[in-house]
Amino acid sequence: MRKLAFIALALLSACGPPLVQEGFLGTPLFQLGGTVAQASLRIPGDHGEVHLSLLWIGVGADAEAPPVEQRTELDSALGAYSMTLFEAPPVEATTFSDLVPPGRLGLAVLALYADVDGDGLLDLERDVLLGAGRQHLLAWSSAAIPADGPGARLVGALGPGYQLLEQDVPGECPFVATASCAPEGLLAPAAATDPVILTLWPDADQVLVPAPRVDADAPEGPSIWSR
Repeated sequence: MRKLAFIALALLSACGPPLVQEGFLGTPLFQLGGTVAQASLRIPGDHGEVHLSLLWIGVGADAEAPPVEQRTELDSALGAYSMTLFEAPPVEATTFSDLVPPGRLGLAVLALYADVDGDGLLDLERDVLLGAGRQHLLAWSSAAIPADGPGARLVGALGPGYQLLEQDVPGECPFVATASCAPEGLLAPAAATDPVILTLWPDADQVLVPAPRVDADAPEGPSIWSR
């Protein structure tokens, strides 16, 4: 997938301005940043290049279909990071659009992984999943979502474009088994300036992500991963 975003990651011990790509990438649409927790879990160099990607959650007929990946560039997997998005996600990433007709709505997990096979895309069978945002998701909507609309029961009232969302409890859903996760909390808009913690785990099976329920008014309803 062609490059849709640019990320600069500054090590905790680094100084000066973050690294930037040569050339003009466009008008920034959204920026966020934060820290990588458990940075003492160092990543062996022979695991391959480390990537930070947005994994857009799919809810098609095939529950086993992988998320749509929106790749970014990453300097290191340790320390503090900042990310700037320059383009909207691809159409196939906006799989919650039925909640905002006739608009488009997508939700994404922020994930770190080592690209062992070097193809530039996450493959859980060949690559090494290292960590993810445990309590945050990123939303993108093509239009404003009113408070009385069906989409607001999932993400709250939002303006158009990108929006950082926070689940009201830390995620306990294993990323490798999301289809079996029960709904565990609710989403609410968070300030774009809030730091997003990316948590590293010793094993891919331990990487946890949010699993909020689709409808805030239906406590027994499905999570975003299994509706």
